Amino acid sequence: MILLLPFGLQALVMAVDELVFHRRRGLDRREWLGHAVDSAGLLACLALPLALPPTPAHLGLYAAMAAGSCLLVTKDEFIHQRLCTGAEHWCHAVLFLLHPMVLMATAGLWLGLLAPSPPAALWMLRVQALGVAACMAFQVGWWARR
Repeated sequence: MILLLPFGLQALVMAVDELVFHRRRGLDRREWLGHAVDSAGLLACLALPLALPPTPAHLGLYAAMAAGSCLLVTKDEFIHQRLCTGAEHWCHAVLFLLHPMVLMATAGLWLGLLAPSPPAALWMLRVQALGVAACMAFQVGWWARR
């Protein structure tokens, strides 16, 4: 179960990034939409195991989507270099480390390697997907009002 730790750590660090750093400095429309796109990319990766069985073709698709998601989350760093404090950069670095770990743990759940039973794995995948969907809804809902 320790292999599931990246899910909780990612949620915690995302909360700090959103609720501390982003609120402190504010985000322009392009940046908050970009963050919502990052969340949508992760959500697409998390949805695949909920929708399809882990066949070789589906695993290949997942690997491609996961690699794309890992690259997608780095897209705003050119903007962040001039806007963020060192602490926020460190927070982003931790998120960049956790992102592929979350995707690997998701694959492990999908393959039945990290949960005591298939229903438990399905439940964990659903909780993770709901959490990311809630984060994305918060990102859009909060920043669209600003």
